[in-house]
Amino acid sequence: MQRTERIVALALLAALLFNYPLLSLFARDGWVFGLPVLYVYLFSCWLLVLLLTGLVLRRRRHAAVPPRQGNGKDSGHV
Repeated sequence: MQRTERIVALALLAALLFNYPLLSLFARDGWVFGLPVLYVYLFSCWLLVLLLTGLVLRRRRHAAVPPRQGNGKDSGHV
């Protein structure tokens, strides 16, 4: 899967997580670790989306770096 496709998939996942059908499931009275359930859900999803975005961008950056060849003395840089 290409980088652009992964980013689009993450955007769709974020749109799904932060909109009506799923959001309404957590808009209830209740507490988790002293915090409202809705806040825990929102910040957990936000963290998940950020981590996945970082993972997608990190993998791509490492894949774009060409492997080193030689010891660097014959690279032509002065």
